[in-house]
Amino acid sequence: MLNMSHMRNIEVTELPTKPAPSLRSLDPEKVEKKINIALEKKRSAVDKIGINVTPRAQRLFDTINKTFKEVKWNDKTIVVMDDVKIEPSYEEDKCSGSEQLLEHIIKIVRKHNQEENNGPG
Repeated sequence: MLNMSHMRNIEVTELPTKPAPSLRSLDPEKVEKKINIALEKKRSAVDKIGINVTPRAQRLFDTINKTFKEVKWNDKTIVVMDDVKIEPSYEEDKCSGSEQLLEHIIKIVRKHNQEENNGPG
């Protein structure tokens, strides 16, 4: 493809001897399916962004979301697997939920907050 508005002169030096290859036909169902998958991914990504939360809270959410895919915002509360809740100020003592998952989430929150306060390492 050439942008013809930038061309000053066109000269045909040779005409093709064979016809151009035909284009493959598109399967509308496959196209529709790909569009729907892409839209769902975008919607899911938008749902992972907290509204009116601090950048620090969003970074904690993103950190937890690397390990657990079932993480969502409920107003300013982070909810993991519909079980563990992390309330603002997002410290260890603001975590609540079932004991087994809670211990793991507290470790993630502790490590994340240490890195936020002291830098990685």
